[in-house]
Amino acid sequence: MNLGQVEALIAVVDYGSYAAAADVLRISQPSITRRLQACEAELGVALFMRLGRVMRVTEAGRSMLGPARRMLREAHELRALAAAQQNLTAGTLRIGALPSLVATEAP
Repeated sequence: MNLGQVEALIAVVDYGSYAAAADVLRISQPSITRRLQACEAELGVALFMRLGRVMRVTEAGRSMLGPARRMLREAHELRALAAAQQNLTAGTLRIGALPSLVATEAP
């Protein structure tokens, strides 16, 4: 299961349809369908019941929502940490100097 599939699952549940989820994620509706079909095939369970144009989350899909949301949140946190390291807004700066320079120049 990859992050694209997790995003698709959460978006369809939150927005109620493949079309709305595709708009929010800025991808095509067939891409959402392929992501969810691949996810269902990999997991071996149906995540949605299709009733005409209405999508209903199955019990299996509902039970996966909490972990899926945590997974997505953790991925966003990892990206934020990586960006902070790249932008030098996080981490530790170590400066080596002679004691005499530290006393006069560092402050």
